[in-house]
Amino acid sequence: MWCDPPPFICQQEEVQTKPADSYLTAPFTITELDRALKQHNNSAPGMDSIHYPMLARLPPSGKRKLLDIFNNIWLNKIPIPQDWFTYITIPIPKPGKPANQAESHRPIALASCVLKTYERLIRNRLEHWLEYNKLLPPSQFGFRRGCSTQESVGNLVTDIQLAFTKNNSISAIFIDIQGAYDNVNINLLTSKMKKIGIPSVLIKNVYELYKNRYIYVRIAGQIIGPRTTSLGLPQGSILSPLLYIIYSSDLDINLPPRIKTLQFADDICLYSEEKSIEECNQILSFAMENVHNWCVSNGLDIAASKSVVSFADMAQYAPLLHQIDGLPNFSIKYENYGYLETSLLGSFSNVPETYRNQTFQGYINNQWNHYEYIYTDGSKHKDTVGCAVWYPKQKISLKYKLPDTATVYSAELLAIREALQLCLRSSEQSFVIFTDCKSAIMKLTSATPPITDKLYRG
Repeated sequence: MWCDPPPFICQQEEVQTKPADSYLTAPFTITELDRALKQHNNSAPGMDSIHYPMLARLPPSGKRKLLDIFNNIWLNKIPIPQDWFTYITIPIPKPGKPANQAESHRPIALASCVLKTYERLIRNRLEHWLEYNKLLPPSQFGFRRGCSTQESVGNLVTDIQLAFTKNNSISAIFIDIQGAYDNVNINLLTSKMKKIGIPSVLIKNVYELYKNRYIYVRIAGQIIGPRTTSLGLPQGSILSPLLYIIYSSDLDINLPPRIKTLQFADDICLYSEEKSIEECNQILSFAMENVHNWCVSNGLDIAASKSVVSFADMAQYAPLLHQIDGLPNFSIKYENYGYLETSLLGSFSNVPETYRNQTFQGYINNQWNHYEYIYTDGSKHKDTVGCAVWYPKQKISLKYKLPDTATVYSAELLAIREALQLCLRSSEQSFVIFTDCKSAIMKLTSATPPITDKLYRG
């Protein structure tokens, strides 16, 4: 039987089953404007010198007037103000890089706070519409609600560990796209937006905002420029991350089916699981050719100096396992919470599969004879994400269905959390909780203060 999600999982309010185009094309409301004004981080203003606090403290009549301006621009009744096309670029030196080289600096663009408020209105709508209609690739973890680098890494580590249980190998390529935002073709971007069904009014607004921009550079207190450009998305723009995700959303469909992909904005990880490293590399070579062709057709390039290849197999990995004698991953007593990282991955690799379960049971009985055992797992099948907890002695089985946007990493952590709740409710005093997700263990042990303290103490 499926249980209701635990209370710490936020419940989203019900929305339309399929948001129509009218959701994106309707005039903005005062509620949306108030929300957008609350989301700012009080960043520096652009050429117009209008700060966020000035907008946030407008009287109701001033906000209504600002909303009318936004809606008239949105509905193409008035042109976009010229100040919105003007950006001040400040080159920020990268640590440890030669200061006299252009590539040693990261450009940050200062734009009008009024423009960024308008961008935020568009982004909030577009982001919800894309996520609800599942139009973004599940491999993309960058700048999306409920996604993080930890979940992306958790997926990769879980797949590596699962490959080892089958005596398979994994090869991975970590790719960085050079100047990704700066080289986005705006015409091609609008074509991709149209292809996935984004209404024309939104596409036209995006095109008008970015088709021509005037770039000034501030160096040593002096402003140089302007230079006109119609290429790329502005660094620091509210909309740029989401628009780049749309721009790169067709990368997955160009790859072989046996290749798995993880993306975080413009950072890409391709990996393959096969019986040998050689087989992995053959498939990855074909995939890399496809990625190269995709980059060429989209006006992008791979930063070879920032891209690396990594291999993993049992022979290479097993000696590096961190073995600690004593307590298992988690032990809980009424007043004491402790955990030590214990890996069993390499302990049974040479045991024939027929006897592996029996050997494993004997091992844990010998190590932790007086403990209660609880097993946890998280999994994802197609678009369904769930987790389970199994307490054999009490014959307790718990199952949870998570939102479709959740990851295996989140599911694994949720299962561990519910297992801990079982421990606290039980009359027994000593437990072993088993998980196959090392990333979850690393997250719990590295938190300051420990996550177990946050959840259960006080």
